[in-house]
Amino acid sequence: MQSASDCLAKNGNGNPHVWGIDIDGEALAAVDERVPHCKLINANFFSIKPSETPRFDAVVGNRPIILYQSIKGAFH
Repeated sequence: MQSASDCLAKNGNGNPHVWGIDIDGEALAAVDERVPHCKLINANFFSIKPSETPRFDAVVGNRPIILYQSIKGAFH
């Protein structure tokens, strides 16, 4: 998240809107210390409804990758 925020600032966006969604609360606490202006949500990414967030220009994920074949149920 810090890299995304830094990249946006470097490219002229002085007020980037960076969101983070993670199931690991400790990981979010570490992000909050390093990138205090982020909107952080402690939840499973797949449980977030589109109406609960704004529309995004870009989505960045990180490993570990969850194989889409192992995801049960519908998602949009």
